[in-house]
Amino acid sequence: MANPAGIRRLNYGCGYDKREGYLNVDIDPACRPDVLLDGGDLMSLGRGAYEEVLARDVLEHVPRLDTPALLLDFADLLVDGGTLRLQTSSIEGVARQMHRHRNDFQQHYNWTHCLFGTQAQHGDFHLTGFTNLSLTVHLLAAGFRVDRLWITDHWLLNAEATKVASWSQLADDGSLDDEAFFAAVYRDALHRDPGPYDVALQQALAAASGSTDRRAVLKRLYGSPERLFVVAAEHGYGTRTLAAERVVRHIPASWKPALRVARIKARDASRRSKRALGTLRSRPQHA
Repeated sequence: MANPAGIRRLNYGCGYDKREGYLNVDIDPACRPDVLLDGGDLMSLGRGAYEEVLARDVLEHVPRLDTPALLLDFADLLVDGGTLRLQTSSIEGVARQMHRHRNDFQQHYNWTHCLFGTQAQHGDFHLTGFTNLSLTVHLLAAGFRVDRLWITDHWLLNAEATKVASWSQLADDGSLDDEAFFAAVYRDALHRDPGPYDVALQQALAAASGSTDRRAVLKRLYGSPERLFVVAAEHGYGTRTLAAERVVRHIPASWKPALRVARIKARDASRRSKRALGTLRSRPQHA
């Protein structure tokens, strides 16, 4: 499907901006892309097959919590050292224009369209926006080095970034059993060891499926809010506020029964620990 001509540059979400020398990809058949994505499966385009991924006016149409997963897919499409070029909505840019024209309703009305989309048709809803800082942290968390950020037309945030790390390489390490793999992922993605809840979840998933879906585990952790806060703190952009928060978002529906089992196991273990601690505290102290 995805790259029969061996084209090394990808224009993702091309719309009607189809470019010579790029594989132009979209989910909308009306724009007649080179490749029509069915269901948004980016890996069908070829892992590590591209030297450049271009995504103009794409990120703002993706649900906010799905941004990390999409950037991880972009990284996986690129060769090591490959370039990602983005253009998306700048919250700060729009805010500056509104402040500049703070007494002009028409200006505010128009800039609101820029930030949230005109919403006149299905494809023109903006579901998120970015600041220089928020986009930087998202790119760093996905394994990119941010080379350049700049604003065009007062409100369009542009970025150029280079892939410097591969988040998915652990999935291909056949030397690790499931337990060692799971521990390595937590240390690599979240810079901590898995806690009792995490271990219970991993065991429940393995029992339910017969094996651990390593790529799914990697993507879940590298795409988690905790990962963003860990990376932000590591680069001096705040504290690791969510480091202890459970990473449970974006769990596939097939994992939900195993997740319920993991929650029950973690809850029961916590209760046993509290009972044991209470028993120790109630014992009389002897001289």
